[in-house]
Amino acid sequence: MAPRPLPPEYQALRNNPDLIIDVHGHVFNHEQIPNGYIGVRLPFTNRFLKFLEDIVRLLWIISKDKTFSGTARFLDMFIKDVEKIWQKWIAHYPDGAVFCPLTMDMDYSIKGKEKYNFQQQIDSIIQLMKKYPNRIIPFLCMNPRNPNMLKYFENVMCNGKSTYGFWGVKVYPNLGYSVSDPRLLPVFAKCEELGIPITVHCSLTRVHTTDKKLTIHLTKVVDGKPVSYNETRSFKTKEDYSNYFSHPRVWAPVLQLYPRLRLNMAHFGGLKEGWDEEIAKYMRATDQSGNLLYPNLFTDVAYTIRDKSTFAKILEYMKDPLISTRVMYGTDSYMVLLEGKLKNMKARFDATMGPAVVKTMQNNAKRFLFG
Repeated sequence: MAPRPLPPEYQALRNNPDLIIDVHGHVFNHEQIPNGYIGVRLPFTNRFLKFLEDIVRLLWIISKDKTFSGTARFLDMFIKDVEKIWQKWIAHYPDGAVFCPLTMDMDYSIKGKEKYNFQQQIDSIIQLMKKYPNRIIPFLCMNPRNPNMLKYFENVMCNGKSTYGFWGVKVYPNLGYSVSDPRLLPVFAKCEELGIPITVHCSLTRVHTTDKKLTIHLTKVVDGKPVSYNETRSFKTKEDYSNYFSHPRVWAPVLQLYPRLRLNMAHFGGLKEGWDEEIAKYMRATDQSGNLLYPNLFTDVAYTIRDKSTFAKILEYMKDPLISTRVMYGTDSYMVLLEGKLKNMKARFDATMGPAVVKTMQNNAKRFLFG
């Protein structure tokens, strides 16, 4: 089967030489995720979270600790409604810019209650798409721990049958599943076949499943064929979860099976952890004839924009022709507010990269999204 035909509005975006894209951000709020999201169960009511924000701001004033200021900024956004979060994100860009909100399906991975389930999170994105046409290219989170995962994929993705029109897939393995989970393989097969872009979290993380012990379903490749097996593991720290679930090496069996997968290993591995080198190895890998093994592998600089100590390394990567064509622009709004004001971080990053590099990252995002 050929890749999905581009809808006319996406054809227009692809043909726009000046298109600006933020390929990585979020608009979910406190009502759409379980109240164990931040590590402890708290009442996710506007009143309580506003009270918590005020306490954190007071601690910031007293201590001058930037951790408190970042937490206060995050909480201020976290309690807003979805449209206000969206408006805050787009305020940093000119009219006509396009954004990729990534949904998060935490219903079966994080303990606690939520006011609205994952379907209602999807519906809130649909409402934004109707109100802001041609500005939103949404990604649907795939969590194999949710028994309705394949139903969501069939009903919500833009496949010629759905009225929802979600365009890409989001994978967040720290919610307690392997990227080689056999239940995900049919999704990846269809994504490769239809050219559906996938963004996966690929760095250390604050957010992970609240389960401390898990039986994990995995796949290895034997004689070119997938073989399923299970592991039972215990986890204590966020590093334990990240190193097991989100390291680039875990994609090896998936890429063996689906080498033309259009995949964004987001955050460029975080850069500080050295995972960027693993991503770069995938990008540079060739067969005996010199052809790229994984020609549709991308990365983005989402959240990485907060750390100026990584900028020189990014600029070096942008001199490598095998990598410079596959690094995309993204911010990770509003998660990145934990590190500072988005306006300041974005301005500093853009100025250091320079207009030509930023333009290249934007064009890379177009190819990732539209082929």
